[in-house]
Amino acid sequence: MEAELSVERYGGRGLPWFLDLINDPYECCGEEDEDPRFTGRPHTEDYKIGSYWTGSSKDTMRFINDRINWAEKIIRQQIVMATQFYKRLKKWDLNGVAPTEPTLPF
Repeated sequence: MEAELSVERYGGRGLPWFLDLINDPYECCGEEDEDPRFTGRPHTEDYKIGSYWTGSSKDTMRFINDRINWAEKIIRQQIVMATQFYKRLKKWDLNGVAPTEPTLPF
């Protein structure tokens, strides 16, 4: 219920990145040249988001659930990449010779 009120009244300010409509760079412009990581993102114009003036809308909760399901895939990928990075960093010999640019894995 808090997330619903925050999205409807404050544009999701203070919520996680995937529900923060105020700071969403692609939400206002509708650009199709968006970052490929964000393809398939549920757009707000496809939902009837309630507001302070018009009252709540059941579509707001559907939007929140769709955004959560979409963002979960991205977050899971980020967790895997962060874990791999941590394992590589932990194995790195800090007393040895620094790696040169051609030998870096990424």
